[in-house]
Amino acid sequence: MGEGQLNYCAGIASALVRDGHKAIVAVTERWKGRLSAHGIQELVLPKGDDESPQPDVKTIAKYMVKAGKIGPKSALDKAAMKGAGGTDRIDAVKRLDQQIAQLLPEIAPDVIVFDQFMSLPSVMRSGIPYVWACGNGTLTLVDDDRAPPPSSGLSAFGDKKLWKEFYEVKRNTTLEPWKQFNAYVVSKGCQPLPKFHFIETTDCLILYAFPLELDYLDIRPLPKNYIRFDNFMRKDIQLKFEIPVPLRDRPGKLVYFSLGSMGAADVDNMKRLVNILSKSKHRFIVSKGPLHDEYSL
Repeated sequence: MGEGQLNYCAGIASALVRDGHKAIVAVTERWKGRLSAHGIQELVLPKGDDESPQPDVKTIAKYMVKAGKIGPKSALDKAAMKGAGGTDRIDAVKRLDQQIAQLLPEIAPDVIVFDQFMSLPSVMRSGIPYVWACGNGTLTLVDDDRAPPPSSGLSAFGDKKLWKEFYEVKRNTTLEPWKQFNAYVVSKGCQPLPKFHFIETTDCLILYAFPLELDYLDIRPLPKNYIRFDNFMRKDIQLKFEIPVPLRDRPGKLVYFSLGSMGAADVDNMKRLVNILSKSKHRFIVSKGPLHDEYSL
């Protein structure tokens, strides 16, 4: 679970707690104590004997930049790299699936909410209603040729030949990892997954957060089991925010600027963007990202 996933899961869980429900969130040791302050019960997952220590966020960021997953490479080049590391992700999901299978009888939940991008056979075969909470971009929800490919950066009104080229590259790099994971799902007694898909969504409710103005509902309406929210923001009663003094009395609109958990790891790009923002008449609070100590505002 990453920082972004933790935040939106906390938003969903805290809303359930406010409505009088009991919410239990399974977390790794790394996030222990982060949710209990919000009245959310934590269940710390045991670490497997063969499980490597999770690297810190700076190490992950530098690896993604060095590998070309973040940085100036084209979206098409990045799509061609997506297959790399697929086996590691599948192994991690298998470990999680085994842990969840052991925990479900003990917890006996009325509903399961999970945020994985791969199906969990332990959940699918549990007989318990389940919800997939998706905090990723809306285009990742369904593979629909009426909309531009996810992570492509291609326009909804652009050249569809480019769409097709991107889809073909992405599906080619996804095929082998998909075969491996599909074989695992079938071995656990589940129905085969749709080709190129790592999750089956027909039997569950899907919650996703995305601004309506930026969604693609006018191009490809989603099935009825999809519910959109503007955000999964939690309400931090303890957290007090004040506009920093250097910005407080300056003119112009106040803008919060963020490229998410890892986008800002491209330090050269952040320097360029900060230089552009510095010429604006408006004020900016910038989320500097995991390599925040490598550049200044």
